[in-house]
Amino acid sequence: MGVILHKCSKCGKIFSDCGYFIYCNEESYGCSEIWCSKECAEADGYIKGHCKISENKFNKKCNKHSKGEKWCDEDCINYVKESCNYCRHEDFHHDIIIKYILKEYVDGRTIDDIKEEMTLEIDKLLDKVKNKRKSEQ
Repeated sequence: MGVILHKCSKCGKIFSDCGYFIYCNEESYGCSEIWCSKECAEADGYIKGHCKISENKFNKKCNKHSKGEKWCDEDCINYVKESCNYCRHEDFHHDIIIKYILKEYVDGRTIDDIKEEMTLEIDKLLDKVKNKRKSEQ
């Protein structure tokens, strides 16, 4: 049996699957975020699956189970699914944001077009710096 190393989704710490860790297993999104600690998980908005009425899964007050059971799970209308900021789309990883920005920015332009635009922008900035230095003298 081997050990699998993971990188914490929040702090970047490397840890093994032999110790304590938390992972988001929200199925509809296919989330697979993993954290080295409860603090890192909570910072990324992780919510453990639970009953809205009580922390206790075996709750006699919660009788909304579709199969008539006396506990709260995915088949109960009072159940809050496990999730995090990423699978609820409240936050996005930086690589996804950059891909989105690039897609919007590039949209139909070639690399040469972008290089030309960058050159013009850099030239404008350099001209501003030169003019500022001249006015300071």
